[in-house]
Amino acid sequence: MFWNRICDIIKKSMFKNKKLLIIILCSALILSFVSFHFVQGAERPLEVPLPEIGLESGITTTPLLPDYVKYIFNFAMLICGFVAFGALVIGGVRYTSSAGNPSTISDANNQMLSGIMGLVIILGSWLILTTINPELKIISVEYKEAEIVSEGIADISLCTNVLTEEGEEDCRPFHQSASTLGDFNGRVAYVKINNTEDMQYGAVLHSKTNWQGSCVVCLESNCDISKANGGYSITVFVTGDGGGGSGVTLYEADSYNELCGTECKNACSGFGSVCGEDCVGWQWWIFSDMRGGKCWPFSSSAASTNITDNVRSFYINGRYLVARFDQENFNGNCEVHRYSSMNIGAQTIKSLKVIPLK
Repeated sequence: MFWNRICDIIKKSMFKNKKLLIIILCSALILSFVSFHFVQGAERPLEVPLPEIGLESGITTTPLLPDYVKYIFNFAMLICGFVAFGALVIGGVRYTSSAGNPSTISDANNQMLSGIMGLVIILGSWLILTTINPELKIISVEYKEAEIVSEGIADISLCTNVLTEEGEEDCRPFHQSASTLGDFNGRVAYVKINNTEDMQYGAVLHSKTNWQGSCVVCLESNCDISKANGGYSITVFVTGDGGGGSGVTLYEADSYNELCGTECKNACSGFGSVCGEDCVGWQWWIFSDMRGGKCWPFSSSAASTNITDNVRSFYINGRYLVARFDQENFNGNCEVHRYSSMNIGAQTIKSLKVIPLK
């Protein structure tokens, strides 16, 4: 009788959790069987960066759809886990405070078993996707070659130091930015940039996937890519005159120093100048004698920015690619941008690449 009652309760709890089960199964099916074929375009910084979830890194720039699906799946798993655990805890509290009431005890038992079953379902789905077959949770992103390839059009190729079976260079063309180099990850030995009179290309080779880690900016073939760790992702661009813009201006305060006053937004009278008599610099700084809203304009690259303060926003005037580094001489971690950003947190920027785009 006892086991029959347990089985009945489990069946009821599974029925109560069927919506959760359907959500998890649908997510698993999406992650398991859907293969996306996208061409990565210019990335844009998110106004509100998505935080880290456990071992899953956060998202700061506009990713591909598969990255969003993966992030949402992990977020849903986390929320479902909290809900199931909360149901278990509430059921336990109801059980201990039931004062011997049979009806309350029965409801509390059912709620606790529902919570346990929810946790089992969530843990089971996670184990299936990570332990039994980890490949199920990997969405393969295949980058199609751009259809603009024709005679006389410039392109960029990444090459390994191993010849093909036919004795030719083992090279692969990249006409668009890519968050991963696929089977070329960590194997790039040199870069070939094929330009024409009308098209001058450039590339940023990153030492990690998703445009993370250290990076190397290449404006010509056979550039030194030793800092790129063999290459794991690439940013491709077309150089030009910058569209008549003035370059990039770094700001100590969010929103291009708007916190210092509306008259200070985007305004910068010179390198290291401070705008506004009562500029907070950042919202929560309470020491008035240390407040400041400095700015630093750059019209070209700088191996050393000579900036000792943190930078919280930057404005790109014109068409430029900006690579910022946390160490001098273009070393350390780098971030590449094509668009202005109103809030990047408190960042250390020791060197800067400013490349005019077409």
